[in-house]
Amino acid sequence: MRSSGCGGLRRRHLVRRGPIVAGVDVWVFDDATCAPIHGATVILGDGAAYARTDENGHAALPTPPGAALVTAYRDGYRGWSYQADAASMVFRLPQEFLPDDYGISVTGHFLENGEPLALTNPSSVVDAFSQKAYAGFLLPAVSRAELLTADLAGLWSPLEFNLPWVYDFEGPFDLPIADNFFLPDMSLVFEFRNELQWGFMGGNDDLTVSLRPGAETRPLEGFVFSADLSRALDMETFLEIVEGMWGANPVGALFLSVLPKLFNDAVSVEYAGFDPEWAPDRPADLELAPITGEKGDVGVFATDFTDDTTILALMLADVPNRALIPIGVGAAAGTETALLPAMSFPDARHIALAMELPLPDDTDYPRTLRTAFRYASDPAAWPNGIALADADFGARFVDEKTSYDDGTGFIEWEIAGDDPSAFFVVVAPQGWPRSDGPFMAMLPGGARSLKLPVADLGYDPWWCDGVFIMAVDGPVDFRRGFDPTAFFAYDHQSISMWSNDGVENFFEVLMYYSVW
Repeated sequence: MRSSGCGGLRRRHLVRRGPIVAGVDVWVFDDATCAPIHGATVILGDGAAYARTDENGHAALPTPPGAALVTAYRDGYRGWSYQADAASMVFRLPQEFLPDDYGISVTGHFLENGEPLALTNPSSVVDAFSQKAYAGFLLPAVSRAELLTADLAGLWSPLEFNLPWVYDFEGPFDLPIADNFFLPDMSLVFEFRNELQWGFMGGNDDLTVSLRPGAETRPLEGFVFSADLSRALDMETFLEIVEGMWGANPVGALFLSVLPKLFNDAVSVEYAGFDPEWAPDRPADLELAPITGEKGDVGVFATDFTDDTTILALMLADVPNRALIPIGVGAAAGTETALLPAMSFPDARHIALAMELPLPDDTDYPRTLRTAFRYASDPAAWPNGIALADADFGARFVDEKTSYDDGTGFIEWEIAGDDPSAFFVVVAPQGWPRSDGPFMAMLPGGARSLKLPVADLGYDPWWCDGVFIMAVDGPVDFRRGFDPTAFFAYDHQSISMWSNDGVENFFEVLMYYSVW
């Protein structure tokens, strides 16, 4: 999200291998500006030794016994830990609190062939099951290298439009929505068994984006997706799902039963666009291209899964160091095939991402989520589709041997199978005011526990903290150097995740830190 003056530091490995003689040299920098951070605390292990950085951002720690956990932290920044047998370490700490008084772009529109994108939304319940519904986003572009340290809250325009809505036969009430959310006019109200009424009216074609620091160097990206409910489910099933979700009832099993048809036949990304030369002094107009699957749909299918496993697949266009744009979505049950539109996006790599969605029971959501990745410069590289076996989705966490102690901050885990390349651990404190979090750590593939230096971090573990352990496999030798601030920039082959409170909590925490 931010223009960075890091220069060579951005490309520098954060861990340097070499003989350890008298100790470990540590440098700590601001991730946004790359300025040295003076007065940061650098901790060895769980607090056995610590030092403060000088005006150059440097601190020295005594020689650790083998692979040591080193933590860098300062108030106002997110804490990092890294475990390695290394002679030097370089930390770039993301700022915890970023400015929120950003400028606003000139009003713009989604365009097709130079004209405003002409789309209409349903205006009645009958229409909702006989025509497509559309929505989209216009955003300051974010590359996958920036995802972990981007100011996600800054993706949303400071301006808002009001979407009138009704609930339980009352209203309409005004629902404020960020002005970069594209919504063609609609007037849609559902009634649930004559007991509950719910729906929305209105729309927004005039779009603005947030002007970040360094906005003159930032491109625009945008996309529009559609949903054709008539191709996937009947109105009764749709209302049952929505009613359950609205009432906070577990409806995952019902949703997953219709998900393959919903994503393969009903939901699609219809338009996408990217403007690398956009300047903030002109309207935020963005020309969109229809995603037609001009090279044919790419099939993604599992070869050895059971019928009660669902695969959700995404196709992404990765414009290197500039933008990450969704261009296709699909789903499949068991060994069925998920179909992804395969438009060749200019100057982009293509990423196929498949997620294994285990079936929830009636009372709880699954704690694990496994993903597999494939990469190609052009979708033509996948003429026969992408076949994925169970092993391609990475390690399986053993749930009964994986836990978070909310009294001490001690985390331990077990996996079935071989060690991954590395583990990436995120602890996201819930409830405000608390500590600065989220706190993040990188550990080698042989690790099976992490003791957070909670006292030194001013961190107070709590039962409702979000804890996420990711087993990562990829082509990078993490032991020889790895930049955890660019975690998603590496071509990982698989990421398997465990969460202490169900995988849906991952998305809740992501939204929490995006909005607040």
